[in-house]
Amino acid sequence: MQNIIDILYATAEKYPNKLAFSDGKHAISFSELHMAEMRLSSLLLSKGYKRECVVVLMEKSPWAVCALFGVMGAGCFYVCIDPGFPDARIRAIADKCRARAVICNEKSLCRANLLYGRAEVILFEDALAHTPDQNLLADARARIIDTDPAYIVFTSGSTGEPKGVCASHRALSDYAQALCSTLGFDEHTVFGNQAPLYYDAPLKEILPTVCLGASLIFIPRELFSFPASLCKFIAERGINTLCWAASALSLVSSLGALDVVDMSHLRLVCFGSEVFPYKDYEKWRAACPGARLINLYGPTEATGMSCYYISERKLETSEPIPIGRPFPNTEILLINERGEACGSGEIGEIYIRGSCLAHGYFADSRATAEVFVQNPLNSAYPETVYRTGDLAKYNSHGELVYLGRRDRQIKIMGRRIEPAEIERAACDHAGVTMAALCVEASGLATELFFTGEADEGDLYSFLAGRLPRFMLPRRCRRLSRLPQKENGKLDRASLELIMREGGGGYLYEKA
Repeated sequence: MQNIIDILYATAEKYPNKLAFSDGKHAISFSELHMAEMRLSSLLLSKGYKRECVVVLMEKSPWAVCALFGVMGAGCFYVCIDPGFPDARIRAIADKCRARAVICNEKSLCRANLLYGRAEVILFEDALAHTPDQNLLADARARIIDTDPAYIVFTSGSTGEPKGVCASHRALSDYAQALCSTLGFDEHTVFGNQAPLYYDAPLKEILPTVCLGASLIFIPRELFSFPASLCKFIAERGINTLCWAASALSLVSSLGALDVVDMSHLRLVCFGSEVFPYKDYEKWRAACPGARLINLYGPTEATGMSCYYISERKLETSEPIPIGRPFPNTEILLINERGEACGSGEIGEIYIRGSCLAHGYFADSRATAEVFVQNPLNSAYPETVYRTGDLAKYNSHGELVYLGRRDRQIKIMGRRIEPAEIERAACDHAGVTMAALCVEASGLATELFFTGEADEGDLYSFLAGRLPRFMLPRRCRRLSRLPQKENGKLDRASLELIMREGGGGYLYEKA
């Protein structure tokens, strides 16, 4: 099996001078990426680092990607930390992953100083001057096996402590192969990246870029505050493929940017991480008639995306966009509350099996054991599957449909409520662009936040005509914009803070 470093070597030989990564200010070719990887790998090996975590503390850039590959090329595994993280989080992650080394550049050196005494600080600019040692590199590559860790991605933990998902070279390699063979990427693909490097999301762009000799352009973060300028940047840079969080696409379409900038050159628009509102989905379909729209689904614990749905048929207005079918070498199990396979049309929890699964949570066996469990449908031999906490069912077309989170389900007056159902109903209102439901700490009341021109009272009446009384939110409140995390996902913690502060909106006192 080829690991991702072997693939990089092959691509650099085939496309040495082709653009690999650019951020608008700096651009590197595949040969430059390869050379930077070898220099950094050699430096790490010469210092005695092997099969251990190395922190990469750099802002998103082509050079940061070089650092990630340099760590893997040394047979180590990386954890990427944003220099903009709070001091306490930088220290907590470095301590959690037991890192003895941190790679930074001149710009982030002051942030790396937080780890003095905890880890050796290696300046990336110094690494670029190091002479590659081919013997050390060849030995390191020969020692990498497919079960070795390739990276750790930290996610938010339910206890407030970050959890590090540890994924292997095998999972990474299989994921790259599945993406390239299924989604139609090729050497002419030009990705426009939205997600930060410290998540797993950009892997679905970085991996195909390296595997196929495609190109990836990092879109400046500030452009996402100016959707029209963002679309112009995409058009001017020849970006033809987007793989974004659904809410990032919704931001562009809901603010009318697709009406003022021609986006018909796009070949592929992939969306995921959250439910894509039907109205915004239709706006992107109309704006990019020649593009394929693909809904992606998958958790970090399964190395990224596990399922895909290629938009090929007209969806009903009230029909949620399916998540379709699993990628090759991945199986989705739908399990009911009795631990049995779901029957036709029955709602169940998604379990995932396959080589895509991560090893678990780094240095956290208790959290790992909670969700990386024995396959409940297999009692014959040990087989680990990942219990996602996501609910789904199959529709009449045999397509898998995501229905929301098991752990977001709430009970009010003894009745179960799934927030995603209320959010979808709100988005059916012509004056609503995005919606998010929050639940009070007591679990006894809900509040619906939305963007758009709808009157708060009218929206409540609209929902009253579509939902049972017990599902109606206690308050509807319009915001100019729903808060988002840096990866484009909805920032529910910020909404909960707004809810606790109270005031505003249409308040309905239930009897």
